[in-house]
Amino acid sequence: MDERSRSCLLVNRVDIMENVFFYDVSHYLLQKFIISTRDYENIESENTQMGKMGLLLDILPTKGPDAFPVFCNALQRIKSSVIELLISDDDDDGIDGMRVISPRHRPASESRYRTDSYAKQVLVEGGVPQRPNIYILRKDVLVDIREKLRALDGPGWLVITGMGGSGKTVVAAESLKDPQLLADMFPGGVHWVTMGDVDPPKLLLKMQNLCARLDKDKNRTPPHNIEEAKDRLRSIMAVSYPRSLLILDDVWSSRVSRAFDIQCRVMVTTRNKCVVDSVAGFVDTVNISTGFNLEQSLEMFSMWLNIPVCDLPVEAEKIYLAVDGSPLAINIIGGLINDHPDRWQSYLNSLKHHKIGRFIKETCYEYASIRQAIEISVNNLSNDLKDRYLDMAVFDDDVLIPTGVLSTLWELDIEGAEDILKLLDNKSLVSYKRGARNPNTYLCSLHNLLMDYIKEVTMNDKQRLHRKLVDNYREKCGGRFDELPDDQYIHWALCKHMKEANLYEDLYSLLTNLDWIQVKVKLFGPADLITDYVLYGQCQPDADDLIHPDLKPFRTMVSVNSHLLVQKHPPDIIQLGLLSDRSSKLYEQAKRRALHLTDDEKMYLDWCNRDPSQPLQLSTKHHDGPVHCARFSHNGSLFISGGDDYSIKICDAESGRIILPKPNSDVRICHDNTVLCCTFSHDDAKFASCGSDNTVRIWDSSTGELIAKFSAAEDEALMLPGNAAGNYGRRSYPGGTLVKEDCVDGLNLDSINIKKNQPKLQFCVTADQSTILSQLRGKSTSPLRSQHRIISKVQFHPSNSNQLVCCSGNGSITVIDLSTEGEMQLVTFDWCAHFDAVKDVSFSPNGNTIASCSVDGTVKVWAPQSVCLELLLTYTGHRNMVSNLCWSPDSSTIASSCWGEVHVWDAVSQSSTSTTSKRRCECTTGDASTVQSLAFHPSGRSLAGGLNSFSIRIWDAVSGKIISTLNMHTSWVYSVAFSHCGRKIISASDDETVMIWDAMELQPNTTHTVLKRDLDGVLDDGKVLVGAGDNHYRFQVLEGVSCEQVYVGCPEGGRIRAIARGRPGEFAYGCDTGTIKIYNHNTKDLRNVRVCEGNHRSVHNLYCLVFTQPSCDWLITAGNDKLISVWSLSTNEISLKWSLEGHTSAVNQVKSFTDDRRVLSIANDGRLLIWDVLSGKLLRDIQVVDDYLTSCAISPNQSHVCVTSTNSCAYIVNPDTDTQHTVLQGFTDCVRSCRFSPCSRYLATGDDTGRVKVWLVKGWTLVGTCCRHNAWVTDIAFNADGSRLVSTGDNIKFWTRDGTLLQTFYVNGRFTKYLLNSQDFTRFASIDSSGLLYMLETVKRAQEGDIL
Repeated sequence: MDERSRSCLLVNRVDIMENVFFYDVSHYLLQKFIISTRDYENIESENTQMGKMGLLLDILPTKGPDAFPVFCNALQRIKSSVIELLISDDDDDGIDGMRVISPRHRPASESRYRTDSYAKQVLVEGGVPQRPNIYILRKDVLVDIREKLRALDGPGWLVITGMGGSGKTVVAAESLKDPQLLADMFPGGVHWVTMGDVDPPKLLLKMQNLCARLDKDKNRTPPHNIEEAKDRLRSIMAVSYPRSLLILDDVWSSRVSRAFDIQCRVMVTTRNKCVVDSVAGFVDTVNISTGFNLEQSLEMFSMWLNIPVCDLPVEAEKIYLAVDGSPLAINIIGGLINDHPDRWQSYLNSLKHHKIGRFIKETCYEYASIRQAIEISVNNLSNDLKDRYLDMAVFDDDVLIPTGVLSTLWELDIEGAEDILKLLDNKSLVSYKRGARNPNTYLCSLHNLLMDYIKEVTMNDKQRLHRKLVDNYREKCGGRFDELPDDQYIHWALCKHMKEANLYEDLYSLLTNLDWIQVKVKLFGPADLITDYVLYGQCQPDADDLIHPDLKPFRTMVSVNSHLLVQKHPPDIIQLGLLSDRSSKLYEQAKRRALHLTDDEKMYLDWCNRDPSQPLQLSTKHHDGPVHCARFSHNGSLFISGGDDYSIKICDAESGRIILPKPNSDVRICHDNTVLCCTFSHDDAKFASCGSDNTVRIWDSSTGELIAKFSAAEDEALMLPGNAAGNYGRRSYPGGTLVKEDCVDGLNLDSINIKKNQPKLQFCVTADQSTILSQLRGKSTSPLRSQHRIISKVQFHPSNSNQLVCCSGNGSITVIDLSTEGEMQLVTFDWCAHFDAVKDVSFSPNGNTIASCSVDGTVKVWAPQSVCLELLLTYTGHRNMVSNLCWSPDSSTIASSCWGEVHVWDAVSQSSTSTTSKRRCECTTGDASTVQSLAFHPSGRSLAGGLNSFSIRIWDAVSGKIISTLNMHTSWVYSVAFSHCGRKIISASDDETVMIWDAMELQPNTTHTVLKRDLDGVLDDGKVLVGAGDNHYRFQVLEGVSCEQVYVGCPEGGRIRAIARGRPGEFAYGCDTGTIKIYNHNTKDLRNVRVCEGNHRSVHNLYCLVFTQPSCDWLITAGNDKLISVWSLSTNEISLKWSLEGHTSAVNQVKSFTDDRRVLSIANDGRLLIWDVLSGKLLRDIQVVDDYLTSCAISPNQSHVCVTSTNSCAYIVNPDTDTQHTVLQGFTDCVRSCRFSPCSRYLATGDDTGRVKVWLVKGWTLVGTCCRHNAWVTDIAFNADGSRLVSTGDNIKFWTRDGTLLQTFYVNGRFTKYLLNSQDFTRFASIDSSGLLYMLETVKRAQEGDIL
């Protein structure tokens, strides 16, 4: 008889015995040979009818497959009602035409088999453990187990695996407490056997006990061996307990599963997945890889302590994280804290220090301690496997360990390491999976408690394990750690292992190895490398210094160039090392390496005049677009930033490493548009942000989860009182009426349900109801002007993290309160504060007042009341819109900015009747720049401002004088702030970077003098002389490779726009007032400066200034007055010889031929003119194009002129003939620069896409393309033979003629405009947009015999 038929007879046994008489069915069963005469006689010997039917039901399962259908036919013949319990309505015709099928399932309507009491009886009879006193429902796991139990439609195995203490036994027992599951799937009952780590004699004893429980023949002797017991159990389960479930709890060995392979349904709980590898039949698995979630863990603590979850201390969540939600650990610690409620922190500290041995508590669970539950698994390993497992204590918690690392640690090949990991994974001692970055690599990890255990066991062997790992890697790479292949781990963790192994000399060598630095930055980025310097930079035990002095330059190099090192093509590490202090070991190593590596494919440059002092500490680039705000946390360890990419980042302030959002996290910390402001609360528990999406969002600082969101309306609206609770807010309605619900003095107001993260009550009215509203307010009102409600600033209250203030473009200030009673609620009130957009708003440091500034030109100080703001003070000293403000630390003064002016004024009125304020001092930027952000130093003595001139200005807050200027940003500085200790400054810029500065190392720069980009000079060995103008309209001369300032002229009337070098030591310069002067440096006397004043005074700009070559007897000047002036210098008196008219628009460039007679000029009219300076005649007038001409160059042999244009072409003109000019094409944007090689064989052109193209003059074929700058190519120069060239743009790049990049020199500014070079192509000079002069020298290749 099949299993389902036996089960059907078993389930309905009572009904059959009570309702069927043996006499009625016996003759039919005899006729069909189902029972024999002897069977009949034995049944008849029973005294009662129920006894007879019971014996018949015992005999039928032994009579073959026809017994069940024949018995059903017999019941049909006598029309017994019992037949409806055995067959379905849609059966086919069977024996003798009777309807017979396989047994039916019991219908759901028969509730007596679906009750809890029925389930309880089955579980008690089966020996299933009771539920623990402290129990947490794990619904997802139970659903999974029950679904797979229902899939056991025949004999098969369900294996529940997990590490010790994961709750396998509890969830297995709990999964059976489903009456419907038991009735539908296991009508034969369930039978629970707890196994443990048993040897063969104990296993036989377990099987004998089970036989005794299940065997209905109580007189049979127990089986004598395992095979006999196995056969007996197979027979018992098949005949007496069909469709039952056997549960083997805590199986350790495959010996057990083989012994119970008896062709029935079996559920196994085990730590070892392999225990069922040798069994036959279907096998399914449920892996309990995760423990409790946070909510479940806190619920268990709450049940142990009998207190609400909300009353649990913060340590409860930290303990959950430390034990990774282990149910056993949570239960034991909960029990311990129930005994000692004051030991939360003590137990947390024990977990942090891997001391799990102290957690011992007798509970209803099998194990009384965490250590015991884990130790039994580890001790069950073979000695060799156990040693290898304990070796894994060398790794940190929560680290994914690649198999390649373990193969090195265990001195095995990859396959051998994978085999061991597979064994450990099967025993639930590790988690083992394929890597995400490299699917060919397997990664393993240990549960926190497993890691705690092996660390505790190997505590006295820690140093040896770390040394073993380092030595194995050293042997693998021959001591060249930088040549190690990337195994996704060792480059990240090698420094830590060296420190733990006390290998300080190796650690020092590693952190000062430029090859290691380059490899680590490439693999893991600069933040991880900076972290190594921070954590392991002492390089000696018990060092007082935070970092070894020799390592400071290495850390600084990485920190200040972090924004460059994250680029797709990062800078050369050796080149960056050459920018360090020349007395440092970093510079020595970089110079030595540069001397060795310089060849035809590489070149290196020394920045000869670099100032080694550098207040910049860190530069990061984490945003894809401008960064609008950056702020330190109050403890100074973190900073927050937000920008145009809509995202918000929280980073470590030492290394720049991103803390939030966490890598691979699903939590998104962002807005739907540009983030304009972000800030921390006073306790750093929250952070808030606002942006162009018209929202303020409040976030949890530890997780990054959104706490609340405030959305501002864009409609024309007024704020007025709400319901009786006195809540305030806004909501817009279409049309001119309000929705009826609540009524305030005859005005209908909308009533809105309070929801989580939503305003508690919001409403607004339209302008035609202002009369009614004025009665409510007790004064006249008028609607605000309709403006876009962009929220530009948000700030927390200085001592209340539940209160914020923000401002927006419609002139209003909004105060936001977060209520913590019950559900999180967001309650707001708006106040019409200004007549135009509010640009900035801030609480005073004491929290008593709020200041706001506006486009309307005023700054106002308010006292916040319960439902409104009371105006205390108005400052009207600015002449235009006020864009920024900040409070002094003592709340006594306010600094506010309007364009380039900063006013510092009293925040308290001078008298009780006055509402105006008095100015204390005024700070100016010193140039035409605009202040973008303001911040007071915590001492109140100084003030910082971020400018649109790419710099940060520091002023004395009392005198208003400039203290210092910080120049490293390459675009507008949108945000600046001090750390709360005052030792650091943080800035955010349009250049996509956030920079951190050392406020204690500011260099005095009271005049803020920087050079402008126009320059000329000579860089040959005989004399290095550079002339340039500065931002104070003065001409300067700098001498030598160190660029010593040897001359500073008097301020001119305007900016110096053009400079030209004439005879030795002689410079001519002109400014945009038209003034032209000539300075002879040989006299070193201002009296020897000769001034030429002519017809350029009336125009705004003088663009061009050049001496005729080679005599320099004539000075040619041109500007936007369209004239070209020729000045005679042959005598002591300078005289205007000619004013040449020909161009019809501004002249862009003038160049001199080398015959001392001819000059050419180009202009925006698209014409090229060639003049004779001796006669003043126009020799050639060539209309090149109808577009602007941007640059020109004359070949040294005077045979060709190249002209570039905005029409994406370059033109080659013969200056001596009227032949048609050649057009060079293939450009996709404006061609802006060009230059011939000194040998006249090559021409280079640069365009606005950043590409430089090199052309062979003979035939004008393209021989190379240099890709590329990230900005316009502004200047180009060749070496003597044309084999190398240099170009300027966003940086300075050196190339071979075929386009191979030799080196990139990154400038601090955004771009450079002009470049000087020596004739031997070994020295270069340029000035960037920040005003820094770069005097660069190539590092010459070391010759044989040189000491490196």
